[in-house]
Amino acid sequence: MSFEPRMRGKRFLRPASKKSKRSKEPTTAHVYTSKDEEDPIQIARNILNAVDHLGKQRFALPPFSEHFQRWFTDLQSLVNEFKDRIPETVDSSFQTEIQGILVNLQDAFSKQAEIEISATDKQSKLQPELTHLELDLSKLEKTYRSRLHEIRANHDKSNQKLRGEIASLDMKRLQILRKKPTIIQMIMRKTQSGLEGTSTELESRKTKLSNGHKTFEQILQDNRNQYAKDRQKLIERIDLHRQKIEDCRQTVEDDALEIRKQACLQIHSAIDRAMIKITSTEPETKPNHD
Repeated sequence: MSFEPRMRGKRFLRPASKKSKRSKEPTTAHVYTSKDEEDPIQIARNILNAVDHLGKQRFALPPFSEHFQRWFTDLQSLVNEFKDRIPETVDSSFQTEIQGILVNLQDAFSKQAEIEISATDKQSKLQPELTHLELDLSKLEKTYRSRLHEIRANHDKSNQKLRGEIASLDMKRLQILRKKPTIIQMIMRKTQSGLEGTSTELESRKTKLSNGHKTFEQILQDNRNQYAKDRQKLIERIDLHRQKIEDCRQTVEDDALEIRKQACLQIHSAIDRAMIKITSTEPETKPNHD
């Protein structure tokens, strides 16, 4: 506390009197309350310590808006205790300042509660959307792998058939080359035409095999490109949803500590100034020159 009490003179001194004889009937002893016994400065110090403690209090778990009213009631109780126990400090200026602080605090709590509710609702909507997007990504990857497997299987099946045809034509061509033509075949040139036809078919199958491989590679590349494009879109949407959910989480986990801390500092200062006023106006004890 920034206020300092002035020196006080002796108070509550009673004139000396002769002791009276004890009455046979028991007398009722006067019980002093803590209010009577405590010094105003000590009362103020205890209240200010409690106010400072509230200004540092953290809430355990969200939703934190549920804790605001309880915390506000605790703070208001401390202010009322100060007014009740040290009423001489209360003037219109003090009342106005404290009321302004409490009203602003309630407004801030209301806004924070609205933000928290909005963030909670938004988070509850975003989470299923994120789950759906992650499921879409999983399906995309599974579909891509399945598609690649199908393309490769079809390509291998086609190649196997072409290689079988090539091997068969090649064998037929060798047989034609090794077989001696008959006179009639030589006259009719059937052997040469048969060889040419087989060779043409053989080259056609080889060309088809080569072109099939190029087509296969192109199909693979096209599928890779499309998969990468679709995957990137989903990844971007997933990252965006995750960021929005994280923003909502941080909003929901804001217990308005800074707002509460500043309000407590303002109330501390107001009580501090009120105590300075009453301590500075107390009469000083005049020195005895006798």
